[in-house]
Amino acid sequence: TTGEKTVNTGLHNVGEIIGSVGALADYQKSISCRDQNGAGAVVASVGADSAGPLNVTVNFNDDIVCTVTNTRETGKLEVVKSLSPTNDPGRFNLQIDGVTEKANAANGDTTGEKTVNTGLHNVGEIIGNAGALADYQKSIVCKDGNGLGATVASVGPDSAGPLNVTVNLNDDIVCTVTNTRETG
Repeated sequence: TTGEKTVNTGLHNVGEIIGSVGALADYQKSISCRDQNGAGAVVASVGADSAGPLNVTVNFNDDIVCTVTNTRETGKLEVVKSLSPTNDPGRFNLQIDGVTEKANAANGDTTGEKTVNTGLHNVGEIIGNAGALADYQKSIVCKDGNGLGATVASVGPDSAGPLNVTVNLNDDIVCTVTNTRETG
């Protein structure tokens, strides 16, 4: 809080700017100002993703509290394993942001949908308890719309990542990591 400030009557404005960490673009923002030390009627407000400035009229003996609310924007990110042939014995650790979210994945296994903050993330795989990445052709394709929409990121041929993926508000991105067994 700023603490209560005594101001002259008339028009004032309140708002926020970014501090030392973060970005306002990563949050849904709103401001609501209420009289009677914040317990009374709304005297000014702004939503629709606005950090202000919001104009507030202060009258004699008003005691207005303005609350600035920031809600972190999120989306969903999921990594799915695809093997060819589907019964291949190789096992792979599926990762999001360098953290193994599904260990020893076989064909069709998934990290499950993970809610992540908006911004840049990365997906990929490392070898699990069976096989060697060098024995496979590798690719990653990430699509929005729960995997049915447009391609938002991809890498190949022969790359297990990490692949950078930008997640925006309410995105539902599925990244399919495909390994095709090399033969000779």
